[in-house]
Amino acid sequence: MSVDLLLKSHLKTLKLPTILQEYPRAARQCAQENRSFEDFLHYLVELEVAQRQRKACQRRLKEAAFPTEKEIADFDFAALPTLNKKHLLDLSQGHFIPQREGIVLLGPPGVGKTHLAIGLGQAACRKGYRVQFFTATGLATTYAEAREERHLQKLERAIDKRDLIIVDELG
Repeated sequence: MSVDLLLKSHLKTLKLPTILQEYPRAARQCAQENRSFEDFLHYLVELEVAQRQRKACQRRLKEAAFPTEKEIADFDFAALPTLNKKHLLDLSQGHFIPQREGIVLLGPPGVGKTHLAIGLGQAACRKGYRVQFFTATGLATTYAEAREERHLQKLERAIDKRDLIIVDELG
């Protein structure tokens, strides 16, 4: 069996798909640039780690079940001048999450509370936190269904595994 086939087989076994895909191109590039084996290996491992981080972030965003994509950067702070933009941007760093602190966004309908909640949640996902988004009625329905099906403990364990729970539309 050739070295190339063995390498491909080992990379599949080790579940290193990015290295499997990129190593031929990286090997050629490093050879042309006369770079060391360590540079070549570092480059491949860096690609694998970056790809895994991207996929993990995508997985966290999907698991969170946001109804739509909203970014804090896209929020129109000029339309709501009483909102403390600096404080909100500080919150987007997620420092409140490890302390298990709660945030309540209050205001009349249509001012952007949902936009900001989703934006904070998505920022938390990108920082490695596991988030779950619910509407208040959706959460109540989920609990009622879990109780009916005798899966309440399973639901509570799943929720407990989340670093941040967002409950929207409490009013």
